[in-house]
Amino acid sequence: SIEMVKAGQSVSYENVFPIAQGERWIQVNYVPDFDRHGAVRAIVVMSHDITELKSTEERLRQSEERFRSLFENMIEGVAIHELIYDEHGKPEDYRILDVNPMYEVYTGLTREAAVGQKASELYGTGRPPFFDIYCQVALTRKPMEMEVFFEPMQKHFHISVFSPFAD
Repeated sequence: SIEMVKAGQSVSYENVFPIAQGERWIQVNYVPDFDRHGAVRAIVVMSHDITELKSTEERLRQSEERFRSLFENMIEGVAIHELIYDEHGKPEDYRILDVNPMYEVYTGLTREAAVGQKASELYGTGRPPFFDIYCQVALTRKPMEMEVFFEPMQKHFHISVFSPFAD
């Protein structure tokens, strides 16, 4: 990699160093410094301790892994929605961002069919199902529960709605 820097390219890499207290992650950057003729006259070496960043990334990865495991294995059907706003900032629909396997079992809709779709189109209802309630929960952050009969599927559902975003 030093040869690449001598040839005029910057090189960056990460390395882990074991120490008595554990290990330290270091990011190293080699940057060529050019003279006025464009020849490499020196190599600037910059290194940063990124141990805390690596630790944070690992905690985030573990948290995401736990959430994904919970999401995939729970017995309730779950759909994660995102409100869609019109050009005036008024909610007009919602998009399905993700669903778990039990959503597929309870609705008969596959993940592939649901994810990325507008609710109004996916469920074939014109107006997105339970739209007013979902908007209210998204805007107030107050969770709600309801027992409903969803005519297009000819099924009864117990629906819990909450917004995962903090105030």
